[in-house]
Amino acid sequence: GLEGSLDFQEVDIQPYTKFVRAMNRFIHDETELAIRELQRANHDRQPEELHRFSLYWLGYMLTTVSHYEDAIRAFKRDEIGLPKEDVERLQLERMIAETEFFKRARLPLGADGKPAAETRSPHERFEEVAPMLATLSVLAAQARKLEESALEDGDAKTHTCLEIAQTRADLYSWIAYDPKRLDSPLPVDSPHTKPAMPEIGPEQLGEDSEQLVLRQAKAVEAFKATEDWRALAEPNHFRAWALRQAQAICEDQRKHHKLNFYVAFALAECYFMLNDDAAQETFKEAERLLVAEHGEERERRTKATLEQGLVICHSRLLFLRQKDEVQKRTEIQLIMRAVLEARQAVNDMGRGNVTVFSLIQRRNLSREDFGKELHAILEEEGLEDDEVKEDEEGDA
Repeated sequence: GLEGSLDFQEVDIQPYTKFVRAMNRFIHDETELAIRELQRANHDRQPEELHRFSLYWLGYMLTTVSHYEDAIRAFKRDEIGLPKEDVERLQLERMIAETEFFKRARLPLGADGKPAAETRSPHERFEEVAPMLATLSVLAAQARKLEESALEDGDAKTHTCLEIAQTRADLYSWIAYDPKRLDSPLPVDSPHTKPAMPEIGPEQLGEDSEQLVLRQAKAVEAFKATEDWRALAEPNHFRAWALRQAQAICEDQRKHHKLNFYVAFALAECYFMLNDDAAQETFKEAERLLVAEHGEERERRTKATLEQGLVICHSRLLFLRQKDEVQKRTEIQLIMRAVLEARQAVNDMGRGNVTVFSLIQRRNLSREDFGKELHAILEEEGLEDDEVKEDEEGDA
């Protein structure tokens, strides 16, 4: 096309045009090419605002291909020069914490070159992400203060509050993740323990951010020495506790904001796993918000995640509506349709190392593992997986 011709003639494409071209590649699932475009563009002289946009999107794209250290470096470069209480800085700090989580949550490779099985206990997963939880707790308090004092750009501050809440809920949900329990609640005898994690109070927000994070980390260590903490020794008790923390975070957002899909979904999952009667209505709410998300132009990896969201919503509703035969048939049809759409989105991603975000594990998975997770959901529901059946018949 024209851009290729200009490149061949060594005509300098304006910085904004280069950025738009990279974003267009990303939307059309040419992520590795988009990353190279942005890396080259960041070596050129750019207007400051464009330079920040480029670093932000470079960092984000790098997370999608599991280059987490490089992504964190890009986000930290993007922070340079931003005021400490700027909403953009809070968003970048959130993304640094989230990317560090992705790095720590990633499973090591086995001898066959494939990810090993998840063997970490909920307590061990908590220790992995405790530093990120401390950081995010401080960011949540700072974002709330910024929003309350906002004279302008209130939407951006609300968006940041919701995204920080989503990331915090994701971390607690990952702590509670049980690979043997993808589609059923915790046992009813699991106590819904409520000792809450310590939080930063508004009176402490005058301190430096690093000091606040250190204070929060010390408060958590003190909490771990309490009798309440020792009562969480059994894995399912700890899972229930972690889900209670995620639930409280999401419910707090509901008091102050209209929820987006991701926070509504996280809240619905907490209710479901904790056998709370509010699960059914909250999944319906999450589904409505998800359908609205479908109307936007997105890269296929995000489409796959959203379709998985529909699979999960309808599989939970199927579980909750077991006594209604008509509703059961409807939910099964919706589950199977969403599975097909999710697999199609993954197949359309083409070659490359782009991952897919799992709403079950709340982390990035390889496309192969994402497909296995979809199959596992169907298997736990007792639904026949036509794709696996066709593969087996082909092998026969």
